[in-house]
Amino acid sequence: MLKKIAIVLLSTLPSISPTSAKSVDIDTWDLSHIYINDQAWFSDFQQAVDETKTLSSSLEEPLTNASRLLDILEQHTKTKKLIAKLYSYASLKSDEDLRVLKYREKLTQASALNIQLTNATSSIVSKVAELPSSLIEGFLEEAPQLDKHAFFLRDAIRQKRRFVADKYSEEENLRKQALPRTEFLSLQQQIQWPTITLSAGEAANVSPASFSYYRTLPNPIDR
Repeated sequence: MLKKIAIVLLSTLPSISPTSAKSVDIDTWDLSHIYINDQAWFSDFQQAVDETKTLSSSLEEPLTNASRLLDILEQHTKTKKLIAKLYSYASLKSDEDLRVLKYREKLTQASALNIQLTNATSSIVSKVAELPSSLIEGFLEEAPQLDKHAFFLRDAIRQKRRFVADKYSEEENLRKQALPRTEFLSLQQQIQWPTITLSAGEAANVSPASFSYYRTLPNPIDR
């Protein structure tokens, strides 16, 4: 009976043929202002890989002058912007349709490249922190183009000072924690522990080992 009712209901529905069915439009990002196509993204990705390697290699030499420091910081900024562009495109394309795995792969590649750049950034900060602050200020005066990087450079110096201060503070705290115990042991050795007579007439030799015991005697006069 139910089967007959279902057949009747189905027969009343309008038929939809593949040719008459309309495709559903899917909303997507307009990313043409970032990259016109995936090939353009890949081209920039290869460039970012090369630039990151070049930046890492250049950091193996010391920062000897303002010109060299400017070149490294400019290269770092350029590569950082390029990787951010690559990541943004891959992330947005991936969000359009999570079933498309190739954009997830591009997102992973951009993330890995960003990690390499972060390591290079740490190397720059370390090398700048090794320089005297007076030398950094001299570089800033010598090369006005470095002015836009002034905060980065001075912050690297501040990080070094804060690290040194924190390390000194930690060592000082450990020393202070150990000091009372050391002083106590030293004073304990200097004390001439007496022999006293208790209220019952008993002689008591007060020493570090027996001091706590005699402090708990029931007679307050003895304590």
